[in-house]
Order: sequence, then structure tokens, then C-alpha cells
Amino acid sequence: DDRVHFCKGYFVDSLPRCNVSRIAVFRMDGDMYESTMDQLFNLYSKLQIGGVIIIDDYTISDCFRAIVDFRKWHNITEEILSIPGDVAGRCWIKRKSIQLQMEQYLRLLPTTKS
Repeated sequence: DDRVHFCKGYFVDSLPRCNVSRIAVFRMDGDMYESTMDQLFNLYSKLQIGGVIIIDDYTISDCFRAIVDFRKWHNITEEILSIPGDVAGRCWIKRKSIQLQMEQYLRLLPTTKS
């Protein structure tokens, strides 16, 4: 299907080069703080309004902390929903556009590249 794209490699390297303009479903699976931030900063702005973001590892402390930080930095207030039958996963529906606070991400890059 030409509507599904896979970007091979580590998030920090592959996502900036990934040729994707719009996303309807953004499913994250990164476990760690840095990899979660790599995904959010490179793809969240491409998630269309009404699209859903699914976080596979929300209950893992580093992933949870990254989600909390990203949402705080960008004033994201959409309700985080449980996923029936999934203990660790959560999701929310994107209701508004954000202006990415790239300076926050640029401060993290030295740690994501190590």
C-alpha cells in the first residue's frame, strides 16, 4: 500500500530523513526517553488534526517522562486514554496544531546521538 511508509534505522537518524508529509495514525514504540523524544519531535507535527497517537510503552518510566515533558512544553491538553486490553499503552486524539519547541529537542540531541 502506498499510504504506509517504513523508515528503517535508529529514530534519531532515520526520522529526520523520512519522507512523510501527513500521518493519520502515529504508533510509537521507543521505551526510552530519548527515543520517545526523537519520535515526537520528528513526527508529531505531521500527525493531522483528528489523528491518533498511540504510545506502546506509556507505563515505562522513561517513556512516560518524555510524554509528560513533550506535552508540557507544547501545551498539549488532549485527554490521554487507556487502550482496552492493553495495560501499558495509551493514546490521545490530536485536536490542535502546535509550534514545535525545537530548542528543547536540540538540547537533547547530544544524548540521543550517543
